[in-house]
Amino acid sequence: MKETAMKRIKNTVLASLLALTLVATAPLACFAEGEAVVPQNTQQDRIIAHAMEHQGQKFKKISDRNKGIKIDYGKAWCAWFIEHCSYQCKLGSIIPSKSKSNFAVGPLSRDLVNNKKATITFVNKKMWNKRKGDYNKSRRSYDKNYKPKKGDIVVYANYQVTGSYWFSHIGFVYEDCENALKGVKTIEGNTMATNEKKWEKTSIVGVRSNADDKNKERRIAAYITPNYCKHKNVDPETGICKNSKCKAYIGVEENDDINSTNS
Repeated sequence: MKETAMKRIKNTVLASLLALTLVATAPLACFAEGEAVVPQNTQQDRIIAHAMEHQGQKFKKISDRNKGIKIDYGKAWCAWFIEHCSYQCKLGSIIPSKSKSNFAVGPLSRDLVNNKKATITFVNKKMWNKRKGDYNKSRRSYDKNYKPKKGDIVVYANYQVTGSYWFSHIGFVYEDCENALKGVKTIEGNTMATNEKKWEKTSIVGVRSNADDKNKERRIAAYITPNYCKHKNVDPETGICKNSKCKAYIGVEENDDINSTNS
């Protein structure tokens, strides 16, 4: 009995040592087995992170040393902020960074959808009726129940005040939301001014957690979803997207499903 017990103890110790050896020499990917892999550094993450770096900044004059752009007092710069973030994140093929729109919201939105293959979802029926003709038929829609996603671009209108059915303001959605009109979480340039009479002089890059359409001057009209990389080709060894303009880490486990559905 004693000899049998000793053999059992010996076998258990040997088995434990073997298991430890296998773990120590196993590829890193094995540690992720059975665990949820959270995508990191996606294009959406990058541009929102860069936008957040500017939170609270107030600009007397905004200059882009690479393009010589100057935005002085008295000029709106919300659309410029979108382009600036795109430029700094090297996402110009997805979101205009050198637009000829003179930094106006309407031309920027049309460039996004008609030239950069973004999609636009109207959530305001009046704006849909008035402006849908500006966009590619295959990339426009109306859906009042749309759920904004991180990385979307929200566009506003102030037709109730001005009578004009043009877009008047623009910003990024920084977090997924359940409702298109209530509690929308955004970061925007040229917003949250402390002096209404000196709007551009006192406005900042502001984070808003309730960017709904209750304010007649800021009615949410639509959401634009840029043509972010779909990560259809991911390296099975590293879990990194092979798109040279993306290179986001998607995860080893998650990309198995992606590759299998696109093979």
